[in-house]
Amino acid sequence: MTFSDLKSNKTMQSLVLIGVIMLALVAWSVLNVTSILSNRTTLAQEQVLLADAQKQELALRELKNNESENREQIKEYQVLLPQNFNQDALLARLGAAAADYDVRISAVTFSDAVAAEEVSTVPFQLSLSGEYESIMRFLESVALDGELVIIRDFALAAAASGIEATAECSAYFAS
Repeated sequence: MTFSDLKSNKTMQSLVLIGVIMLALVAWSVLNVTSILSNRTTLAQEQVLLADAQKQELALRELKNNESENREQIKEYQVLLPQNFNQDALLARLGAAAADYDVRISAVTFSDAVAAEEVSTVPFQLSLSGEYESIMRFLESVALDGELVIIRDFALAAAASGIEATAECSAYFAS
């Protein structure tokens, strides 16, 4: 072996070593880039999750605000509502309104009270007959006068002596 052969061999070894080092650096760079891209993807996903969480937190705050406002409104309405349901008083009120508007009440059917935390209801059904305009004025009077009564459903039918009607109603009172 000659000096130039050794030199060539050392050069070759150096080139191979440099190549291996370069290959290792490229592999390391690719791994770092992959890691950085993966971290960016994870960061973007976490930002989306954070934004969703912030929206949900805002919605919860609004619900809490609305809940307190609703409770305040319920308290205001409770002052207007009777403290208990008085069936006799409601029947008297219905009878007086029927007389005022020339409406005949053929039946009043009460259902069991539906108790709730702050406002309770007593559903009832009215069977009526009379002229259309009289029935409408009667129902308007019942809904607007005195105790809170809501007319939930209403049906009319032609009859030999005018109109027959049924009204599904609810009377409200404070619990």
